[in-house]
Amino acid sequence: MLEAIKNLGGLALAEKPDDFLGSLIRIVPKVKGGKEQHIIKINFESKNESISVEGKEIDDRTPYEYIWIGNADGSMSPQWYFTTTNVEYLLSQTIPNYIDTLDEGEYRDGFADILNKFYVDLGEQSGSKKRYRYVLNVEKFGMAESGWIDNAYQASDKDAKKTIQEVEKVFIKWIKEQTDITEKEIYLYTLSVDGRMLVQDEEYLSLVAKTKVEDVFEAAKPGICSVCSKEGVVTDNTTKFTLKYYMTDKIGFSSEVSGDFMKNFPICKECYTKILVGEAYVSNHMKTNIGGLNLYVIPDIIFKPDMGFFNIDKWTGYIKDSFNSVKSKDGLEIFESKLKDYMEYESYKNNYILNLVFFEKNQAEFKVLKLIKDVPPSRLDTIKTCFGDAAKSMDGILGESPMWELNLGRIYYLMPLKSTQRSLEYKKLLELYDEIFSGKTVSYDFLIEQAVQLCQVYYFDEFGQYNVNLVSGAEWDISLSYVMLQENILMDGLKRLGVLKIGGEKMEYDSLNVDKGTRDYFEEMGYDEPKAALFLLGNLIGTVASAQWRDNKENKPILNKLNYQGMSWNKIQRFTSELVEKLKQYNVLNYNELKFSECMRLLDLGKAMNNGKWPLNDRENIYYILSGYGFETAKIMNNKKEKDNEEEYVNE
Repeated sequence: MLEAIKNLGGLALAEKPDDFLGSLIRIVPKVKGGKEQHIIKINFESKNESISVEGKEIDDRTPYEYIWIGNADGSMSPQWYFTTTNVEYLLSQTIPNYIDTLDEGEYRDGFADILNKFYVDLGEQSGSKKRYRYVLNVEKFGMAESGWIDNAYQASDKDAKKTIQEVEKVFIKWIKEQTDITEKEIYLYTLSVDGRMLVQDEEYLSLVAKTKVEDVFEAAKPGICSVCSKEGVVTDNTTKFTLKYYMTDKIGFSSEVSGDFMKNFPICKECYTKILVGEAYVSNHMKTNIGGLNLYVIPDIIFKPDMGFFNIDKWTGYIKDSFNSVKSKDGLEIFESKLKDYMEYESYKNNYILNLVFFEKNQAEFKVLKLIKDVPPSRLDTIKTCFGDAAKSMDGILGESPMWELNLGRIYYLMPLKSTQRSLEYKKLLELYDEIFSGKTVSYDFLIEQAVQLCQVYYFDEFGQYNVNLVSGAEWDISLSYVMLQENILMDGLKRLGVLKIGGEKMEYDSLNVDKGTRDYFEEMGYDEPKAALFLLGNLIGTVASAQWRDNKENKPILNKLNYQGMSWNKIQRFTSELVEKLKQYNVLNYNELKFSECMRLLDLGKAMNNGKWPLNDRENIYYILSGYGFETAKIMNNKKEKDNEEEYVNE
């Protein structure tokens, strides 16, 4: 992955060889949380000692105009960049920290004058609190009454950081009064003095560029670069990298437990620069998501395509859109709409492989959840084909519906992830994605367990605790019906992909006394006798539930007879007796006798074929029962829809 990011950085730099900082610019969202985003320009007027603010909607030029390259590297690093996402920095440490980086002279004196006119000295601070010694004088500029800062300082037990947090609240409120822009509508803040944008000072730009690379190599030593293997001056300082490529904050990982990582992970200046640029490029252009999971799709170039003028943005756009076509229906439609423009790249899929980096980011902390390495681009086509064929098969059995579509995004919502244990829960989903991309075997028992757990979320109404939402206006059991069919389609897609073996012998489908649609479904899913028997049992439950609904029993009492955590063989035997009575009670046995008879025959046969023992466990039992219930309910809903359409046509 490191080599891949370096190569991307090299390509980006090759297109802008004289604009190192421009290659580090970070793209800014125009909309966040449904709200238009702004940059707030804070202007200090040094002559009349006043402050003004101006809000401007973010556009494509914003990050370049205001040199947005992220905050200073590392959560504990001194913050002195004049464009930031955190206004607290500008209200306290930015100016004094910037002064500390400057040499004596007129330029430095100008900032010392700003510090003196616009900030208050809270006095000497110890340890990490030193950076919070100065705070914007909100009293002087009419944002707070006289004595407010001292009162806030005393009330916080002279905690400078907490005092600045209170100052920030006052300042944000003042911005709202001045601009009518709320905090949630602000993404960036920048500082100017007498109308001069500080981020455009030559001294500032030179200093930023210097700290990014030159300062890192001040303590460099001769060695061999671990990235390109060339001999030269190298460093082991990786604090400015976003991704953690090697453990450098624990002494036990250092060479000979010495605390010196120079032998572990030395990097030359050229590779270091390319990695910095590569990380910025990946962040800007290669980020996508699956459900609530963020990831980077990072191509690793085996050899550069020989295709005339090479446009890195167009090439990486093709790669990202290609991946998104496996992620969602929208992604597939976007990719297909651009396919004509992408045809030249389709011939070069053997030139690179993909690394998928799933991650979480919280302020300055970047945590890699899973790295899936060396995925050939052709694998995306295989996944798309297998999942698409599984969906088409269901279209042929139950009729076309977007509910049968299978993609990586749909899988995200078929795996119940508890919100309170998100990182732990993500692990099981990411393992499944790894198996899909890498061709590893998927556990059948794992899929059954997840499907049954998902059933419990629906039955016990636990949606607030999981990544699952009930469709607005839909009954829980109707939604569950479609979900259970989607679970079956998932298994079918994974079988087609060659990563899932369900077990059990396929039965003789032609001899079954069932309708063609059910027979085709059994054959498609590879059901054996025990699974088919439980499926038919679920069909009959669906018939009773529908009759109960027509009888104004909207909660469908028959569904409460099931155990959604699993059903034992003895429980199933007792339940079949109750089911017969319900079929009679609601006058639906007469046209379901053949199905009931076939269900009983297959139940007995399934047991007899396994030496008198029922071969499926409790979880499998409820899974296949609810699969049958889902199938029957979907048929009923589909027939109702067709009937409504016919009536509408007649009325017209």
